[in-house]
Amino acid sequence: MAASSFAPSRASSWASSPGGPGRARRDRAVAIVLAELRQAGGYRRGMAAQLAREHGGSERGWQRAMNEACAQYEHGQDQDDAGTVPQAAQPSP
Repeated sequence: MAASSFAPSRASSWASSPGGPGRARRDRAVAIVLAELRQAGGYRRGMAAQLAREHGGSERGWQRAMNEACAQYEHGQDQDDAGTVPQAAQPSP
C-alpha cells in the first residue's frame, strides 16, 4: 500500500477550511466588498480596481469577489424591501 502524498499539516489546514484556503481568502474579500457596498450605498464603477489598489491582488480577483458580494447585497436589499410591514402601517382590527 502506498503512503499518502499529503503532509499532515497541509491536510489539517485544508480540513479546517471548507473549500480550501482559496475559499477563505475569497470570503474575506467578499466581506470587504460588502462593507464597501454598504458604505457607498451600492455598486459604483471602478470599485474593484480601487480595492485592488488598496488591498493588493488582481483587479480580476476583486471583480469576482464584487460579483459575489453584489448578489448578496442585492439579496439583502430585496429582503429589506419585502420585509415585514411596520407596526404603525398595519391596519387595526
